[in-house]
Amino acid sequence: MPIPQNELIAVLADGCFHSGSALGERWRVSRAAIAKAIGKLTYLGLDVCAVKGKGYRLVDRISLLDAQCILGSVDAKNKSRINQFEIFPTLPSTNSYLLDQVSDHLQLPDSSLNICLAEMQSAGRGSRGRNWISPFGQNVYMSLLREFSVGAQSLGGLSLAIGVGVARVLEKFHIDEVGLKWPNDVFVSKKKAAGILIEIKGDALQICHVVIGIGVNLKLSNEQMTAVQQPWTSLAAHGFNIARRSEFVGELLNSVIEVVDEYERLGFEVFMAEWAQKDLAAGSQLELKVANRTLSGVGRGVDRTGSLLVQIGHSVEAYSNGEVSLRFSNADG
Repeated sequence: MPIPQNELIAVLADGCFHSGSALGERWRVSRAAIAKAIGKLTYLGLDVCAVKGKGYRLVDRISLLDAQCILGSVDAKNKSRINQFEIFPTLPSTNSYLLDQVSDHLQLPDSSLNICLAEMQSAGRGSRGRNWISPFGQNVYMSLLREFSVGAQSLGGLSLAIGVGVARVLEKFHIDEVGLKWPNDVFVSKKKAAGILIEIKGDALQICHVVIGIGVNLKLSNEQMTAVQQPWTSLAAHGFNIARRSEFVGELLNSVIEVVDEYERLGFEVFMAEWAQKDLAAGSQLELKVANRTLSGVGRGVDRTGSLLVQIGHSVEAYSNGEVSLRFSNADG
């Protein structure tokens, strides 16, 4: 019989040695078939230690996503809103998966959500088309699909509001020095720890479908992040217990669902004070790249639509798009 890859990973996830013969008996296959299946795990970026006389184990323990634990951490009122909940071993992109569900005929039940997570993304996407590094079984790669009645033009501050929601969860898990960088990033100790990607299909003024993608670095190695050109960190580096990964996802769902509901009713204005408390750009020197121009100025917060306010010379201008680079006194942003 074929060896289910996710089941094999789940057995090895405890970090203990498992003999080839015991694994073979489990799935009624030969030790050679086990060795072949183990070899395929390297394509997922998993480092497997093989020792003669002992067997196989993962070099680093992982905590696989557990649907029962995740949904058990979601409040009943929020859980009732979940229309579809899926966890995949691998996907090219959780955002792309949900975007593919959107059609002219898609009608989600009132205020309900389709949610998907993946243990790994083979083509994860960040803002402005950047790759999102997505190793297997270590972080959070989650997307939510929801229908909005307010229209796409009213969603300019949504990514900022979601950032506030993510920050609340980090603080609930006792992560200190959480900051927000306009418009998509959550920082810890002035290093990027999470990112948000909002993608919209639909009418500018009426009903539209929105996919909210959230990636959170729970545990990463320097080797996995060699291609990343900006300061980064993981929650594990700040005391997070990776064994609480599924519980973290459940709390993240609670926060995001509640933020989205509040945003649809009241807009970004209700989140402005909380955003301002964590705004890394406010009072900082920054560069803003808009189209083919690079502007230098000082961050002056955000307005009620979520646009970035920048003081250039004696005037303060609002920008609804652009790429921001922060210049901190003790680190580059």
